[in-house]
Amino acid sequence: MNPWTPDIDLSTIPDAVLYAEAGRRARAKVAPENISRAGGRPKKLSRCPNCRLRFGVAEMRKHKLGCLRSGANTGQSPPSVSIPLPRHDK
Repeated sequence: MNPWTPDIDLSTIPDAVLYAEAGRRARAKVAPENISRAGGRPKKLSRCPNCRLRFGVAEMRKHKLGCLRSGANTGQSPPSVSIPLPRHDK
């Protein structure tokens, strides 16, 4: 294969080659925090029933024991905060 030079006419490159290269570059940009470099499924994040933080399956197993032992939260949802809206008196 010849190296790239400015003299190469891009119209002579087959469309299949261009599409394959575009696809390869697009796959390289996929969210790296959700897909391991070796491939595989993206992580499914679940909330801890005690502290409501999100973890993958393996991380949840490690976290859950310490979280439940500490008893930091009773398992209830965090309280909702109401923000008063500005009043528009006419």
